[in-house]
Amino acid sequence: MIMASKNLIPVILFSILLLLASCSKEEPPNGPPVADFTVKELVDEIVLTDNSTDPEGDSLRLSWSVSSPGFTLSGTNQREVFFNIPLLDNPTDITVELKVSDLLHETVIQKDITIPVLTDIRLMGLGITEQSKKSNEAGYEWYIDQANTGAHSGVNCGPASVTMAIKWANSLFTGTAEDARNMYRPGGGWWYTSDIINYLNHHEVNNYVVSLGSINKIKEELDNGNVVILCLDMHYIRNESKIKWHIDRFYNAQNPGWGHFIVVKGYRVVDNNLHFEVYDPYGYGKTYTTGQPKGKNRYYRSEDIDYSTGIWWDYAIVVSRTSGKGDDALDPATIPHKWGGR
Repeated sequence: MIMASKNLIPVILFSILLLLASCSKEEPPNGPPVADFTVKELVDEIVLTDNSTDPEGDSLRLSWSVSSPGFTLSGTNQREVFFNIPLLDNPTDITVELKVSDLLHETVIQKDITIPVLTDIRLMGLGITEQSKKSNEAGYEWYIDQANTGAHSGVNCGPASVTMAIKWANSLFTGTAEDARNMYRPGGGWWYTSDIINYLNHHEVNNYVVSLGSINKIKEELDNGNVVILCLDMHYIRNESKIKWHIDRFYNAQNPGWGHFIVVKGYRVVDNNLHFEVYDPYGYGKTYTTGQPKGKNRYYRSEDIDYSTGIWWDYAIVVSRTSGKGDDALDPATIPHKWGGR
């Protein structure tokens, strides 16, 4: 009997260890899901991103809702939804609710969101907070779409841009882009920056050339009440991300070597980013939903302008309503000239 008892001791000890081990195991979680989401305010929309979790790692079913009428949630999947900021007179508080379910449990979370006023800079896609702006408007119509400017419309960005600049400088000027084309290279072909200067001089419009060693030189000339004509490669101006916005290139320029003339007439600094306000003659009748031409008061980013002019023609032709030239004006005969004709 004693021997038999001794033989049972290991068996008993092993059973006890198994029991202790089974008792020490944690029970698998079986709680409800944890609902959560983040809110991100962009230029003209609010983005909601689901961050909910489930203790068992189960897939969750999501259901979003908004407390106020006029706000419609949309998105390509339920994990991230958004709504466009509507036109409001004042900031408005709304409540967004998210329900998450693992089919056994349901959890609800609500968050209050303040919807901002949709300002003009938001509508145009420039950003959220404006620091400064300058616009050297003429007070009358002077934008020219190079389309339908004669037999050489397709390459008349130079004649159109210089004619716009002269109209800005002289309200009584009645010349057309066709007139400019007929004076220089009437048989067609791209205009050169020297043609722009010669045509300005022909009509006795004060102008001078400056180097763009710093892109802020354009901003300085605008602050002095002038406008500038640039010759740049539009391939390096980024393509628009939203058709309704007023920022970035709105037409195709897929290949490098897209030499082009534009007039810069102002700027806006938004979210500490500098955007130049331009008259781009390559409009070809494209308009916003308001009917305004897309080439008129278009905004191009200063870093894009800087890179593009650096590659193509790193100078600016300044057009001024007053006499005199800047202290850093260059002799046009001493600099290389470039062509633009898209």
